[in-house]
Amino acid sequence: MANSINSIINASPRTIVAWEEVRNFTQIECPDTYRVADAQKEEVASYLTTGGGKVFLGNAFSLQMVAPCAIITVEEAQPGEIPEGAVSIIGHADTAAVVSGILNREIACNRASISLGDGDVLYVAQLTGGRLPEGATRLPEGFTLTFRRVTVHC
Repeated sequence: MANSINSIINASPRTIVAWEEVRNFTQIECPDTYRVADAQKEEVASYLTTGGGKVFLGNAFSLQMVAPCAIITVEEAQPGEIPEGAVSIIGHADTAAVVSGILNREIACNRASISLGDGDVLYVAQLTGGRLPEGATRLPEGFTLTFRRVTVHC
């Protein structure tokens, strides 16, 4: 987990653009690269990993979830980065069961509509390979599940 936080803190320019409101960035090496001031690393790491707002876990993202003026970033995420307190909005029981197995904890099936606001984070469990067979609790051969972190700033 510490390595993933360090990689976020020392993030690439395309990531930092979404966090321009975070105070105490200091410029280093090149104008397009920023590093968080040492005194703020812990606070900023917490902000970046939680988005400073609500945290959700879902199986899809829609632009209807955010205001038209929102800035969103989409980044790869690892299963271990998903906080235990993330609210499930996974609307399919079989997908929730498969994600539960990957995360080694119970993930509820919760068909809900949400609106993401400033600082909110949605972890998306992206299934590829087709529709899961009914009753699936593991990924069938030929299927993959990748995680993405969608962060919203207004």
